[in-house]
Amino acid sequence: MKVLVFKTNIMSYRSVEKVKRVIDKHFKSRFTVDLEDEDHVMRIETENEVPENMIIHLTRRVGYQCEILTD
Repeated sequence: MKVLVFKTNIMSYRSVEKVKRVIDKHFKSRFTVDLEDEDHVMRIETENEVPENMIIHLTRRVGYQCEILTD
């Protein structure tokens, strides 16, 4: 299982659903956003190889900031 972790500006459940719909169209994954965390961390768990830049592109396409969260 591969886990991708991103910093976002997603701040509501409605926004989470909006991004999730776009991600789900392209990848089979488990998708969560921690709305309580200051970085609004988005985690995507998948068994397939998913390019991080594609997740960033899809998230930005629906109007949200997204960048790889480093340690």
